[in-house]
Amino acid sequence: DNYTSVGVTAQLEMETFFLKFARIPKLVATASATAVEGISNIEISLVVDISGSMRGAVTPSDGSASTSSKIEALRTAADSFVLSVLDPKHKDRISISFIPYTAQVGAGPDLRSVLNIPKRHEYSNCIEFPNSAFSSLTMPSSNSMRHMAHYQSNPAFVNGNWNTSVATIDAPNCPNEPFEQIIVHSQNYDTLSDSIGKLEPRGGTSIFLGMKWATALLDPSMRPEISALAANPYNVVDDVFSNRPANYPTDDEISPTKKIIVLMTDGQNSFSPTLPEYAQNTPQKLEYFANRNFYYALFSDQYRGILGYRNSSWLPNLPSAYIPSQGNQFLANLCQKAKDAGVLVFTVGVEAGSDGNDILARCASSGAHHFDVNGDQLNSVFQIIAKQVTELRLFQ
Repeated sequence: DNYTSVGVTAQLEMETFFLKFARIPKLVATASATAVEGISNIEISLVVDISGSMRGAVTPSDGSASTSSKIEALRTAADSFVLSVLDPKHKDRISISFIPYTAQVGAGPDLRSVLNIPKRHEYSNCIEFPNSAFSSLTMPSSNSMRHMAHYQSNPAFVNGNWNTSVATIDAPNCPNEPFEQIIVHSQNYDTLSDSIGKLEPRGGTSIFLGMKWATALLDPSMRPEISALAANPYNVVDDVFSNRPANYPTDDEISPTKKIIVLMTDGQNSFSPTLPEYAQNTPQKLEYFANRNFYYALFSDQYRGILGYRNSSWLPNLPSAYIPSQGNQFLANLCQKAKDAGVLVFTVGVEAGSDGNDILARCASSGAHHFDVNGDQLNSVFQIIAKQVTELRLFQ
């Protein structure tokens, strides 16, 4: 069962002073301990930042010239982490849920479907959560969530001219490529490595949304959905993991399953824009904005006709679903609840600045579980975490 154990029992005899008059000449103290080399079952949520700032150059820790970008450093480090953790000798014991995030998280069509969230369009599969979702580790009820509209909000006015090329939606607010979607409780290195190797920088940064998915995929309440995914022959959830997530440990037991979150970012929570309700309340509007930049589209006679507007100077701003201070509080809530439930939380700030690292440090299980690093140190740090995940443990 992947364990090598050594048990030790020791006794200490002590002569008594007063008790000998009661014919108790000696007291015997017995102690025992067992060292277990190996691992129990492990569930990992690996949460990585693919926001636009990840295209920036790495700042080498030795002051030398940069030779790579942060996204390249992430690809190398995440792949190395997965390879180390999914050692064949740990087969059927360790599962990894891989969660790339930017302004949103691409759940994928299968996960959206098993959560019973009705499909509104064919373009992507991000989920809008109510604010109450960030006060609990569980998923909210399906009728309180919604399939997010697909759109792009990056500025379309470049050097005094409209940049019509953005109509190709090269950086949508919801990551929609297959390699950007959540991978759920997998031990398939090839599948994970393929997605990691294709990651590209996208838009904004919603660390709290990545953390929401990370905690939910470790919460026992998600077991029916994971079981349903395991029954789907086209999904990567192995049958052996169909009963995950395991229960949390109770106060009087050592859990046979370790739950771990590895959360990485190069910044902090940013504004999280959302498509205005008036622009997504019909299938026609959903399709229109799924194929055009929001601001470019608003100057279109076609769209003004759809809305009934005739004033070409009318240009509203995209509202924000979450402002940074909200995101910070949502993240703090989830981190604390995860730690209270017995989840071990590692956080990694890659050139994230003082504010970003302060938020991450408070999220981590302890000061020793937070890493403030340069991009060229990311691979080494992920290897340190991988080693700690599977290191020697002592049991009573």
